[in-house]
Amino acid sequence: MNDGVVRWVRRVAWTLGLALLGTGAYGTWYVAARTDTFHLRHVTVGGVRELTREEVAEAVAPWLGASVLSLDVEVVGQAVTDLGWVKRVEVERDLPDGLLIDVREYTPVLTVKRGSDVRYTTCKGRLFAPVTLEHFRDLPTLSVPTELEPAQLRETVEATLELVARHDGAGLGDQVTGVRLDPMLGYTLELGRASVYLGWDTASVPVERVAAALAWLPSGRRVPAMIYAVPNSTDLIVKVPDSGHGVPVDVVVK
Repeated sequence: MNDGVVRWVRRVAWTLGLALLGTGAYGTWYVAARTDTFHLRHVTVGGVRELTREEVAEAVAPWLGASVLSLDVEVVGQAVTDLGWVKRVEVERDLPDGLLIDVREYTPVLTVKRGSDVRYTTCKGRLFAPVTLEHFRDLPTLSVPTELEPAQLRETVEATLELVARHDGAGLGDQVTGVRLDPMLGYTLELGRASVYLGWDTASVPVERVAAALAWLPSGRRVPAMIYAVPNSTDLIVKVPDSGHGVPVDVVVK
């Protein structure tokens, strides 16, 4: 075969190859851009415990019908994170027309109230997501002044978590229901039947003495008592209203 024929055969082969390649590329483009094959229709959600799959799917709803191929999965992931409770989220394309969303949530252990702002915190003191009625948890509540600075708030949350753990772990019979911080007076521990004034030193009233004071109180019903530490003493004063006259009665607990 002479050189001219060889060149002609090669030219024909390249032309056919390019034509087939172009047809394939056009076909791929047509399927992706001119049909609804890759339009988002399905969202598969995993890992949720507190949030529901429906809530996550609703957060992704604005992208329904959009091309899965051109979706910014980071933007979609941020929309899920904005729901609250979400520690981490992974979004993957599930071709041809779906998304796979895997969620990891925070675990709340304490409610933190600062004025009208209400949040939860993890066991490591990480504040997250405003509380909603749909996700209310019956947890101890820390109430702090609105003027508390972020650094002070972090310190207060850490101190409160230690305080709650110490008293709930002591088996007093009364679980901690709340902690209040007064900018002038310090901390007060709420134990359901009684309040324990701690001042600024959250370890100033030993758990054993609190247990002794609670044991003195009548059991089975709530008694609005206030427990104070006696300065320079190991005694506690328990203030309870007299059931007959409403006059406070002081009882010293050794």
